[in-house]
Parts: sequence; structure tokens; C-alpha cells
Amino acid sequence: MNFLASIVPLFLSSRNRYPVEEKKYQNDIHRLLTDDHFLERLYGKVLPQISSHLRKNSGTPEEAKDLLQESLIILVRSSRLSVFRLTSSIETYVFAIAKRKWLAELRKKGNRDKRMDIYDDLGNDLDEMIINSEKQSLYTKHFSTLTESCKKVLQLFFKGLKMKEIADQLGFSGEGYVRKRKHNCQEKLMEAIKQDPVFNELTNG
Repeated sequence: MNFLASIVPLFLSSRNRYPVEEKKYQNDIHRLLTDDHFLERLYGKVLPQISSHLRKNSGTPEEAKDLLQESLIILVRSSRLSVFRLTSSIETYVFAIAKRKWLAELRKKGNRDKRMDIYDDLGNDLDEMIINSEKQSLYTKHFSTLTESCKKVLQLFFKGLKMKEIADQLGFSGEGYVRKRKHNCQEKLMEAIKQDPVFNELTNG
């Protein structure tokens, strides 16, 4: 359950632990979700950067457009998570997503130019933030498909409640039933996550 072990703490962490200076970046996330023209302006700002990057690294203008669209989808999906916080400008974040995805694409093609080595390090904090955001999105997507019973069992378990406490709170027959139920729900969740193409990108990219 390594994936679950890495993602659950992100959902349980306090929303007030982010430095005050990072709050300025949250205005862009609000505009992204409320201003119909903001996404269009963002596209126009970042496309030249991505196009230039791909020209230097075996890419085409059309691939740059596709890559930017995919990166913006990831941004919008991540921004809808309550725990999502930016620690850089929104343009930097989108560009970093695009670079990371293009590097993974070149690796899949077996056509990784040595010049790409200089782009491997996106900055540890930013790279970790991108990965965590994608993990959060993947987890949320598949957690939402579970039955209400499974959701309640896992939510209480992830909060640190003991099996007896979960049984008492949900009216189950005993600890043994809760333990079995929790195991089955985790297995079902992980099976769905592992079948998602994004999971392979996160674990192999």
C-alpha cells in the first residue's frame, strides 16, 4: 500500500501550515476557477516557453500545443482539490508539468536526448508538488467511486481510529469485521488506481 501511505498524509495535513508568502499564488488559482478568460491568457503566456523547450528537445509545434493542453488539464484538476497549494507562480507550475511530461514521453519513445539531463531537476520542492498533486487527483478520482460504507471505513482508519472505535462508530459487529472490510476496501481502491494510466506515469516516470 505504498501509494496510499504516501497520499493519505497530504489529505490529513492542516491547511494552515503553508507560509504566508505563498498565499499570493492562491489568487491565480481562484481566478483560474472563476475567470473564463484567465485560462486563455495563461495558455498564451506559457505556449512560447513550451514551444521553445520542445524545439530544443526533439519536439514539434503541434506537440507543444498538445502538451500544454494536457498540462492545463492537470492544473485544473489539481486546483479543485481542497489541499492544493501553489508554491510558485502558476506559469512556472504549468511549465514544470509540461517539462516533466515531455521527459517521460521521450523516455517512453527511447529517444531521450542527453540535453534533457539539464531539465531533470525541476527543483525538488516544485517537482514534489507536481507529483503530490497528481497523486491527490488520482486518489480522489477513485476514492469517489467506492461505496459509502467503504469511504467511511477508510476515512476513519486514515484518521487513526482503532478497529474497535470504527466498529462502534459505524455499528459493525466487531473488530474482525472492520479489519476485513478495511482490507477489502483498500484492495478495491488500489486495484482501480493501478489500472489508471496516470498511475504508471507516476510510478515509472
